[in-house]
Amino acid sequence: MTSQLRHQETQLGSLNAVSGSDKIKYGDNEIEHKPQTTTSAKKTSINTENITARKKRTDEALSFSKTVPFYKPYNAIDNFNKDLPRTQLHKKVVPGKRTYAEKLQYGKKVVIFGDSHMSRVDRKKLDFNINGKSLIKSFGGIKSEELKYYVIPTVKEQDPDRVIIHVGSNNVNFFNVKNKTAEEVAEEILEVGEMCKSLGVEDVTISSVLIKKNLVLGKFIRDLNIVLENMCTRRNFRFINNDNIFSNLVSDDGVHLTKSGSDVFLNNFVYSINETNDNS
Repeated sequence: MTSQLRHQETQLGSLNAVSGSDKIKYGDNEIEHKPQTTTSAKKTSINTENITARKKRTDEALSFSKTVPFYKPYNAIDNFNKDLPRTQLHKKVVPGKRTYAEKLQYGKKVVIFGDSHMSRVDRKKLDFNINGKSLIKSFGGIKSEELKYYVIPTVKEQDPDRVIIHVGSNNVNFFNVKNKTAEEVAEEILEVGEMCKSLGVEDVTISSVLIKKNLVLGKFIRDLNIVLENMCTRRNFRFINNDNIFSNLVSDDGVHLTKSGSDVFLNNFVYSINETNDNS
């Protein structure tokens, strides 16, 4: 048993450290001693290297940031309040109550309500030729008794200095020609203007009804416009007279205007808006 243990010791070798030396004896040979690094020691070394590298990158970033100017982040709300004095964020808005300086800087804001005729008006041309900003709200096939309810949300939201109303073409049909007078149809149109005034808009303009190719309807429209202009004068409404648009400027459908007719119609609005702005 003893001889067997000695044989195993000889085969495996005995590690006898030589005191005061960096070599160990393995059997009959001496080899250089290389201490093994433990796992915890490796982790400590890696962590130290990572911290050093991160600190170096941080120092580089800080030194670079000193050479780059600091820009204040864009604040949309602050710029909105600064550029648009009509903001509704901090004060109650009343239609047409902007200051004189604000009107000079931005011009008057005009909202135009109308039927399908207004959809053919080039708003970019209109804005280019007037001192102010326009918003066109067109409703195809609408009648005056319906439009007076459509104006409410837009007037409250947009806070216009002036409102122009062009409606009545769909009120003029064979049924109304037989059953209503021109005064009754004119009263229905003016109710839209009265609704705008009740919402706080002091400057309201009524645009005359456009001519149609049908002779019977055309005659009724001419009589209607005469009555409408007189009623506007009595009730302190402005009036746009479109009597320079004749039946030859009406398209083949007998109702809507041709391209040339729409240009004349646009010029009537431009003249009325600019004349009002110059006098106010």
